[in-house]
Amino acid sequence: MKRMPVFRFVGLLGLILSIQVFCAERIVSLSPGLTELVYQLGCGDQLVGRSEVCNYPEAALSLPIAGRFSDPDLEKLLSLKPTLVITNDLVNPGVKKPLERNGIRCIQKQCRTVEEYLEWVELLGKTLSCEQAARVEKERVLSRSTPKSKLGLKVLWVIWDAPIMIAGAGSLADGILSRAGAENSAGNVNQPYFQCSFDWVLANQPDVVVWTAMPRDNLKSHRFWGKLNAIKQDRIIMMPNSDLVQRPGPRICDGIDVLRKELEALKK
Repeated sequence: MKRMPVFRFVGLLGLILSIQVFCAERIVSLSPGLTELVYQLGCGDQLVGRSEVCNYPEAALSLPIAGRFSDPDLEKLLSLKPTLVITNDLVNPGVKKPLERNGIRCIQKQCRTVEEYLEWVELLGKTLSCEQAARVEKERVLSRSTPKSKLGLKVLWVIWDAPIMIAGAGSLADGILSRAGAENSAGNVNQPYFQCSFDWVLANQPDVVVWTAMPRDNLKSHRFWGKLNAIKQDRIIMMPNSDLVQRPGPRICDGIDVLRKELEALKK
């Protein structure tokens, strides 16, 4: 067998390395869940910027901040010289056109449910040429997010309390509740998130309240919330890390597991 001349081997190796460098993206992620996904797919070394709320994993904290989550700083964004910007639909849509005018590809797509997160997994798998890692992630999430046995509990998920904002049908919270084996007491409201009166809350009297609003002390003595039976009976779940259940990302399965354990404890 003939040996490849050293100069040809070195030249071929250089070509391969050049192609790898050429194919690598310079990514700015403006969505915390998508930032986590890029790391999950093993492409964290391609990230060159983030939004101010992209705080996980720890490695992300060393990335330059390209502005606020909903309204990034275009000048700062451009200074990072990205080749690709990824974001969900909650970010100002006016950011996309200026980026594209500067030759920067921008993928802006909704990511509000587990299903939409899985769509992003496939999309980034193809975009970043890491299809195998994307398949592994998809299989992991599908396996761990399989709906668990029903607990027979109606749960009210409070997103905000001034004004009152509740998670309805089609929300991330709604999907998490069903996967954790609970029923969303606002599941008959055909809006992902909606404002309501306290009279509406009282009329629905859930078995359990999940609270991801700003922490409040002494809810039992609150002039409104203290009237709710679930609050009177200490049947309230204060999520210790609300990012687990409010970010459609790799840790969503952990959020489902945590919620399930909390619900099982209240069921006993």
